[in-house]
Amino acid sequence: MEEKNIEITESGIQCDSCDWTDVTVKFADFDHWLNKPCPKCGANLLTEEDYLNAKKTMAMVDYVNSLSQAEMDEIASSLGINSIEDMKSNPVLGKIEGVQSLKNEGEFVMHVSTHKEIKVDVIKNVE
Repeated sequence: MEEKNIEITESGIQCDSCDWTDVTVKFADFDHWLNKPCPKCGANLLTEEDYLNAKKTMAMVDYVNSLSQAEMDEIASSLGINSIEDMKSNPVLGKIEGVQSLKNEGEFVMHVSTHKEIKVDVIKNVE
């Protein structure tokens, strides 16, 4: 099995207006949910903007997974991120919930939201 820089765990689709969620929906099926009403409250479940943000996020994952470790290190260095401590002190990354508790070794999880914008909500170590 090919090693990946990023591994995606999809979490389905959820309504932004109520508590309706379907964790069985995969990204490959998002086009079937585009501009469809929420089964519970009738709000638009997936706007064009949110769908495009999800597509951009998946394209970024594919791109990052195409990079070698040397290329990943070069990009991180060009951004001034050579360690976990650099992430913690970064003016943007340092504000993300959980980044202050990252350990220097091991894997970590990032929760990314694509609702109205692409945003990292939480970062935490994998225990």
